[in-house]
Amino acid sequence: MSRLIVGGVILGILVAHAGPHTAGILGLGCIAITVWALAGRTRGGRAASGRAVMGHGHGTQRLISRHEAGHAAAARALGGRVRSMRMWKDGGMVQATLPTSDPQAAITFWRAGRHAAGTGTGCGADDDLVRRELRSVPRADRARVRRDADRDARRIVRRHASEIRRDAARMLKESD
Repeated sequence: MSRLIVGGVILGILVAHAGPHTAGILGLGCIAITVWALAGRTRGGRAASGRAVMGHGHGTQRLISRHEAGHAAAARALGGRVRSMRMWKDGGMVQATLPTSDPQAAITFWRAGRHAAGTGTGCGADDDLVRRELRSVPRADRARVRRDADRDARRIVRRHASEIRRDAARMLKESD
């Protein structure tokens, strides 16, 4: 709880100084605080049964819904559990738990949103999480892990296209 309070104070300071960019700062701040709060409930970012992960996206409603549905499909395909899928006017978020703490699985989860949406637009935070995760991989293996995770994400999106369309349509309907 104290992480949320501190995060709220930090977010308040950012919003006060953001000026015309308040909405973007607010959205990114909410995501950052949520990630920080969730990390506080896990050990080193890893939940007791695996890894707590979140994916999010920005852009048009259709792209956001496909992006988020891609994260959800990847979580399920990797044997994880989707806790929630949410969309709002200019973004969205999926909260899931993966059954493993394997960096390649987490990177696959984050990359699946990009492939499901068919664009890298709005994937900056996912890309930051990929870079952060790669730091836990020995330097000599980073290129291979990233390449293999990207391949796995593309495969998951291709194999689960109907599930992604269904989840995306449900998210669009629920956001109306």
